[in-house]
Amino acid sequence: MDFWRGYFGLAAENFLIHDRESAGTWYMEPLFKILTVITVLALNIVGASPQSVTITEDTVYIMNNVVGQVTCTLNGNCAGIFWYLSSITAAVASAYVGYPCSNTTNGYYQTCNNQNHQYTLYFTGTTNLHGQTIRCSGEGCTPQQTVSDTVTISIIVPVPSVSLEGISDQQITVTAGQSKSITCVTGPSRPAPRVLWYIGLTNMTQPSTETQIPSQELFKTRSTLTFIPTKSQNGLQINCKAYNTDNNMVELTTKPTLNVQYNNIVDLH
Repeated sequence: MDFWRGYFGLAAENFLIHDRESAGTWYMEPLFKILTVITVLALNIVGASPQSVTITEDTVYIMNNVVGQVTCTLNGNCAGIFWYLSSITAAVASAYVGYPCSNTTNGYYQTCNNQNHQYTLYFTGTTNLHGQTIRCSGEGCTPQQTVSDTVTISIIVPVPSVSLEGISDQQITVTAGQSKSITCVTGPSRPAPRVLWYIGLTNMTQPSTETQIPSQELFKTRSTLTFIPTKSQNGLQINCKAYNTDNNMVELTTKPTLNVQYNNIVDLH
């Protein structure tokens, strides 16, 4: 208080300012005190406008019993970073900015990159976490007191199977030059699966269309491939594959072959 009273009272004597950002010591004459107040405050709020914390994802997808992570980036000056789960009142993890991470309990822990202002929370995916939110909160901030961002947890349910709609035969008869549509339906999963189509070794996915069907918080994908059969495709297998994670791909257990019918034209000349 003596410092600030002397500072704003424009006392005749010189005074000392210690700036924690530059770790420097300055001596100023009284006439420059007001300007110096503005300068010091600006130095101590570098990057604080706009004050924010940011989580890149809106939803984080995690396999059951697998460790997932959420990264929060701090923009501005805050005393600490706190992580909250929507079903728990107390913070599940916390750290003071500029210091090593605090110890965490109950399977939640974090790493701190104070240089890049990034804080990462690690936790194990469980079914009871599905649909809950994680909030990263910067507290004791300047000029705002608290800033935060949230992300929703979604527990992955892998694609169980795929099947061709209305087709049970080992062979699909088509006519060369005439459009043909075939539909593949996935089993319920989360997130919504993507479908790939193949005729032989050729990826035919581009012409297909997809419709996601919500089913009890799970998703089925119904994908229809429309193509023009050619004579060269006769005898090739048609295959439908689906995935909703990088490590989960399922395909048809029985792949029917194409029986391409075409008219033989005999040139008598």
